[in-house]
Amino acid sequence: MYHLSRISPLISRLHRDLSTVTLSASFYPPSPSSQTPPPRTFLVLHGLLGNRGNFKTCASKIHEKLEARTGDKWRGMMVDLRGHGESEGRMEGGGGNIKEAARDVKEAIEVQTKGEGVEFVVGHSLGGKIGLKLAEIYGREKGIGPREYFILDSIPGRVDRGKATGSEDSVRDVINAVDEVGMPIVDKKSMMEDLEERGITKGVAMWMTTNLRKRKEGDGFEFTFDVPTARSLFDSFGDTDMFPYLRSIDGGDGVRVHIVKAGRNQAWGDVEDDMGRVGEGVVVHELEKAGHWVHVDDLEGVVRIVSENVRG
Repeated sequence: MYHLSRISPLISRLHRDLSTVTLSASFYPPSPSSQTPPPRTFLVLHGLLGNRGNFKTCASKIHEKLEARTGDKWRGMMVDLRGHGESEGRMEGGGGNIKEAARDVKEAIEVQTKGEGVEFVVGHSLGGKIGLKLAEIYGREKGIGPREYFILDSIPGRVDRGKATGSEDSVRDVINAVDEVGMPIVDKKSMMEDLEERGITKGVAMWMTTNLRKRKEGDGFEFTFDVPTARSLFDSFGDTDMFPYLRSIDGGDGVRVHIVKAGRNQAWGDVEDDMGRVGEGVVVHELEKAGHWVHVDDLEGVVRIVSENVRG
């Protein structure tokens, strides 16, 4: 008969295996496993409907700035969130939620870095809220996690699913538009025209061409994300309130969270009171001319905020 102390870890492991998805990951720049000392690693989490390739340029610029500033070797780790890119999508019971997606990321960090971990996290939109949940999980489990989190235009509190983000393209509008695009997609130009006809701005429609891949069977293209999983994660995003966690961050030498607001995203006005009551370890930045898709509108601003505020 198994002692309870032996059974509990087995149950915990089984639950993790049933609720997490193995994520695809890549590094920039790629580094040999034998490199000594190993490079310092940071993590980049893309937003809804994206993939890890969206942030390769951003990761490369952050990498360049950090190496120049610190004199150390760095590398960026980029993952495809569940249901996006080359990672698995729907599971039994649905596409998952923010907490499960954060556990996906935690496991990917442990596996991909061979237990070394990452020093800071950059997350946009969906990836930002997953990053906050990741920080909370590390804190509750007393794990040695990242000390710094850069949250790019991700509303920390609950979000009305029926409301736009306040920028030109609401996430809900983009999900609805891509769900209505006919399959297979003939070419990138026709997809852009289709999205623009559905009210999506040219800049975001152009960005969506980076989320296409050639179909394995037949001609044309398909999206690199699973729309039902994206909807499930989007709904969970709206239901997840991270303000209690943000109020608990007291600063000092512990975890520090940088909230990067897009100046053109009017949704921040809905959480102004909550933002005024966050802990001393939360630092707020604003990119005045950027909309929700900050890595499109003000890449240099994002890189500057990250590279200048990483400790050590």
